[in-house]
Amino acid sequence: VNSEVPLPDDFQMTPTLFDTITVNSKMYPELTALINAAYNDEINLWVASGYRSVEEQESVLDRAVQRRMADGMTYENAYEDARITIQAPGYSEHHTGLAVDFNDVEDDFRETKAYTWLQEHAAEYGFVERYPKGKESITLTHSLPIIDHSDLTNT
Repeated sequence: VNSEVPLPDDFQMTPTLFDTITVNSKMYPELTALINAAYNDEINLWVASGYRSVEEQESVLDRAVQRRMADGMTYENAYEDARITIQAPGYSEHHTGLAVDFNDVEDDFRETKAYTWLQEHAAEYGFVERYPKGKESITLTHSLPIIDHSDLTNT
């Protein structure tokens, strides 16, 4: 699932709650282990968002467009600007429940100990940074520190 490949119509996942955030149950054990390891290393790390329905994604995008329009942009410019960092409904990895945002998704997150810790340890738990800085031409998405659980076991 990405800006060019929509979520398949027949995609199904089993949701589970991680604290108050819905995620795909496939990654729950690894996500729990990752958060616990960060805590043990005295790293303040939390899941800010996880699974998002298509309707929720529409709402996220609409709110971002409305904020930009309130700042004086036309609808077209506001939509285009919002789409730099927000996937269109039906095209977000959050629909799979396998993508999570840690702490926040602001660019300054990259300057935190939590981000550095994730860079060093996320892969140990099956997670990768989905939109790394400098790879926009490959990911076709603006650089964002969104962490995705890779289904390494194909289960």
